[in-house]
Amino acid sequence: MSAPTGEVHEIAIRKVKPGKGDQFRNRRAAFIEILKRQPGAGTDREFESFLAMPQPDDTEVFIGMTTYDSLAANAKIQRNPRVVWRFVRFARTMDLKAYVYVQPIEGPPFDLAELAARPGQVLEVGVRRVKDRSRFDTTRPAFIELLSEQPGVGASWEFEVVKGKNTDNLTVGMTVYDSRDAAQAAIRRCSSTRPLRRTSRPSNPSHSSTPPRPPTTDRAAPSVHPWRPPHRARAHRLRHGHRAARLVEAAPGERSSTSGR
Repeated sequence: MSAPTGEVHEIAIRKVKPGKGDQFRNRRAAFIEILKRQPGAGTDREFESFLAMPQPDDTEVFIGMTTYDSLAANAKIQRNPRVVWRFVRFARTMDLKAYVYVQPIEGPPFDLAELAARPGQVLEVGVRRVKDRSRFDTTRPAFIELLSEQPGVGASWEFEVVKGKNTDNLTVGMTVYDSRDAAQAAIRRCSSTRPLRRTSRPSNPSHSSTPPRPPTTDRAAPSVHPWRPPHRARAHRLRHGHRAARLVEAAPGERSSTSGR
């Protein structure tokens, strides 16, 4: 695969080490202060997780996202000794659960500064390892269409992972919800699917009573779990566990920051 060009977005899912909460916040602030002054560094956002699936977190988890002009710009910043030193001190306060660079490949124009930025909005972030890419790519569009029809569900994006740690078959998706209540109501509503027996593989989901199963990944649900449109049966991507997903919101006091580039 050729090297990606254009803007990239760094996503770092950070688990705060026990007893390190204050140090985490202070050292992150110091790190971001110098990072955002570097040429090529753009918007930076910090989100705090309040619901993780399928397993709850046992300590605080934050998701940091930063936009860079390019991977080359990011690489140059990472060679700056002052940036490295502040990051090393920051890294001692947390464990990385995921660390990737992505580019959007589906959805409306992506602007990190505006992502779930309105008061009350929450963001779902899913980092998944796909087991069956062909089935995943075939079934996901219809699934996202179904999700978008739920009350309080906003824009969704799909991203290509272009760099990171342990990225084989890794994909990233995001969805914005109007509020915590809207997100949790959508999850409850869509999770009430009744298992149905599959009698054949439908060629056209819109004309079948048994549409295809949701995308398949390493956290796939039981093999018999087809789903139907909301008026007949309900499903949500959290139900079939195609990723370690979490709902997050802007961290207290968080303000999107941009460099002076």
